[in-house]
Amino acid sequence: MKLKKFNITLSIAAILILTSCSIEFDNPFDVGNHASNSTEVFAGGDSYFQNMMSNKGMETMPSIGDSKMVIVPIVFADDSNISDNTVEGQKIRTDINTCFFGTSDDTNYWESVSSFYNKSSYGNLNITGTVGDFVYVDDTINKYQSEIMSGKESVVDITNSFVEEAYSQYFEDGDLNYSDYDSDNDGYIDAMSLVYCTPYSATDSTSLLWAFTYWDSNEEFSHVKTYSWGSYSFMYEGTDEGIDAHTFIHETGHTMGLDDYYSYDSGNAREPLGQLDMMDYNILDHNALSKYNLGWITPTVADYNGVYTLSPFQDSGDALILANNFNGTCFDEFLIITYYTPTGLNELDSNTTYSNYTVKGFDEPGIKVIHVDQRLGKFSYDYTEGAYYWNGVYVNNPSDEEIYDAFYEIISSNTASYCYDDESFALASLVQASGNTNLMDDDASIRTATNEDLFTTSSYQLGDTVFSNFTFDDGTSIPAKMNISSLTSDSATITFVKK
Repeated sequence: MKLKKFNITLSIAAILILTSCSIEFDNPFDVGNHASNSTEVFAGGDSYFQNMMSNKGMETMPSIGDSKMVIVPIVFADDSNISDNTVEGQKIRTDINTCFFGTSDDTNYWESVSSFYNKSSYGNLNITGTVGDFVYVDDTINKYQSEIMSGKESVVDITNSFVEEAYSQYFEDGDLNYSDYDSDNDGYIDAMSLVYCTPYSATDSTSLLWAFTYWDSNEEFSHVKTYSWGSYSFMYEGTDEGIDAHTFIHETGHTMGLDDYYSYDSGNAREPLGQLDMMDYNILDHNALSKYNLGWITPTVADYNGVYTLSPFQDSGDALILANNFNGTCFDEFLIITYYTPTGLNELDSNTTYSNYTVKGFDEPGIKVIHVDQRLGKFSYDYTEGAYYWNGVYVNNPSDEEIYDAFYEIISSNTASYCYDDESFALASLVQASGNTNLMDDDASIRTATNEDLFTTSSYQLGDTVFSNFTFDDGTSIPAKMNISSLTSDSATITFVKK
């Protein structure tokens, strides 16, 4: 779960329901300058995604190089007996350190936040940091929950007060210097994670006893822009013998700007990625879109007639983009294609179920095809209405410089009700080799992807025997047929034939 807050006076809920209206604004993109299917994939630079996120109020932890985190153990008044002088307190601090900064072996289960991201990024990201002293907050859990339910405080008002207390204790009155945790020298701590020392509750209507990430766009704190919130008990979700970092890995993805790929809609909501991703059901590695966003991979833009060999994505980061008039950035609409294998960071979750979930990752290799619609729109402020509006025009390659009274936002979401355009669009959806469309169907009884949804030499072939009339959200047709010529443990060969 995460909460988003833009630098405006509207409530979070109001932001999420902004839709296209008849107000017209200038389109800053000159269609005549749009390159025809650019072969460039970082036309805006490898930090373009994070820069665009930051400019709309979502300051992000650097995804390349050395990033540093401050971990804050929070103790409610209910548990004031927890301290460094007790066995319980010592174990909690040791386990938190292992969870965030330990080696794979240290966890005795899977990966820490640091070891996961070093592997997932192919060595591009190195996370280190400090587990601070316990921060003891004034009131009991029930007292804070009562304030939330009565409307006196919001959950982020309360967690913001904890951030202020932690910052004062660590940096103003303590020995830590914020600049030591500001690797990109932007004036803000790279990331802060608050870990509360009481069990979480999935049924807590106030969200106080759940997990989320918050971006402070109103600059309430001097040197903190982004923080996550989660229970220490998440560390024991998947194992009785080791340390489980799944949830904290997921939340760290948010601190770098990644969205959730599951749906927030209630009832029988769609599951566009079939639940099988770190930013979906907290399992497996990050997918190719996420890694492209974060600058960890350099996809190849496929020719409409061409043969390509992909090594397993886990080891190589190999990825192909198939698109019409690709604009050279991650903020476009395209298919991103990789060779999935149940190895490396995928191995554990492909063989065992995580926590209380019944889903497992794909346990057979195959070609994964994700339909990405990460196109941008410009939201400008209307002083009469006192709100930001999108004029319905998609924008290509805007500058990543901050603009006054406006921001650029991704128009599509995997949550249908969050889409500013057609609710049938999605940010990232699995193209199912089985030919099924159940993952995008609100009424489907099965919303978990299966091995049959990966393309193989024996499966249907995209654009030919399955989805022969595949259409992108922008109305254009798939430009080429895709055939899987061979699939071995070492590589996959893919042939494209122009339609």
